[in-house]
Amino acid sequence: MPTTIEVNKQNVEMFLGSGKSKPFVIPEYQRPYAWTEEQVETLFEDLWEFTTISGGVERESSYFLGSVVSYENENGEQEIIDGQQRITSLFLLLRAIYTKLVATPESERTAEANNFIGKIEPTIWRTDKLTGTVDFKNILLTSRVVNNEGNEILRTILESGKTDENAKDNYSRNYRYFQKLFDRHSTEKSAYDLSVYLRSVESGNFTPNYRRYTGYGINYFFNIK
Repeated sequence: MPTTIEVNKQNVEMFLGSGKSKPFVIPEYQRPYAWTEEQVETLFEDLWEFTTISGGVERESSYFLGSVVSYENENGEQEIIDGQQRITSLFLLLRAIYTKLVATPESERTAEANNFIGKIEPTIWRTDKLTGTVDFKNILLTSRVVNNEGNEILRTILESGKTDENAKDNYSRNYRYFQKLFDRHSTEKSAYDLSVYLRSVESGNFTPNYRRYTGYGINYFFNIK
């Protein structure tokens, strides 16, 4: 059957939100998560520079983030064929920011923080359609890499927001480093800059190439409006 390709744009919220109906899966044949702290810092700082230095907020410009190819399997899941390292890192970044935001008492949070908390929740976990209650155990990204103990480590981090401070695996190290980077900027930068950064993560644009029957490729763009 011939392959058809559809191209359109989706922001981060829309793309990750598709996991509510078609959860993301890193299949058995993929290699373990291998991003280093250097790559994590590059992602974080590039986004920061784009939003606060390069005029991303004032201009309708786009930041190219990477590419993803996935395939809808027979269970209605989105198997990540290419780009699993980046998607995993994005989930860890969102979880790290979420953990930091909810640590602040609700009475002391800014409107921007509360808004972003509400945006993150349905991109990582299933939420009740009527009440909005979050099921933290029902995670929208699952790693099934064969013979890899990191699968459970990722699940634990995304569910609880906690990790062993002495853990040396890449999931734990990068999750802690995302938190450290966010803390650093929370201390050094203005509240306005932080709100801009949160919007950059939320409003990033994707340009998907959807391939029916064989999967789809996605080019990421961050576009702040």
